[in-house]
Formats: sequence, structure tokens, C-alpha cells
Amino acid sequence: MVFSKIQIMSGFEDLRIYKLALEGCRLIYKITLKDPIKRDYSLVDQIKRAVMSIAANIAEAYGRFTTKDRSQFLTYAIGSCNEVVAFLDIIDTIYNINVSQEKEFFLSLGKQIFSFRKVLNQ
Repeated sequence: MVFSKIQIMSGFEDLRIYKLALEGCRLIYKITLKDPIKRDYSLVDQIKRAVMSIAANIAEAYGRFTTKDRSQFLTYAIGSCNEVVAFLDIIDTIYNINVSQEKEFFLSLGKQIFSFRKVLNQ
């Protein structure tokens, strides 16, 4: 994905990656309402924290003034995407629930955040 300088200059709420991160929150919250996952309180808490961290770190990056600081928080967001993917793998393994579409969503989001970070670092 190619980002323009105009997109980078807009508010974080206008960023496509931020909107996708919010959509990711919706996806994960929907999954955690399913039986038997909803009774696995530790897993539910961890995956919700990880998914919320993606959006929060994108917002935090936007509020930073140096390229190094922005890059650091976007790196955290990518790490949180990977964490969500790991929890989805756990859900698939333990509960035998197919979450492959959700996993692809977060892998793609991580790649898009990586591309955004790359543009910011130019």
C-alpha cells in the first residue's frame, strides 16, 4: 500500500490503518463473545488488550514529533498485531474454531502499518 504525504498529515482518526485497527477491535470483540472462548477470561483479556493496543499505539505515534518516536509506537502497533495473530492461533488450536479470516486481517494490517512507518521514515 502506498501512502501519500497528505494522508500522513491528516489526523490519526482519518488514517486508514487507524480505521482498520478499530475494525479489528470489532472483530476480536465479536470472537470473544462466542462459547467456549468467552469463559476463558485470561485469553479474552489478553487478546482484547492486544487489539486495543494497535489503535492506541497508532494514535500515540501520531502525537509524537520525532520520526524516531513515531516509528517506535508504530513498531509497537505491529507487535500488537503479531500478538493478536498468536492469540488467534491459540484459539484455533485449543478451541478448534476457524479464525483464518481474522488472522489474515491482522497480518495484512501489520503489513500496512509497516508500510506507513516506512513512508514516515523517508
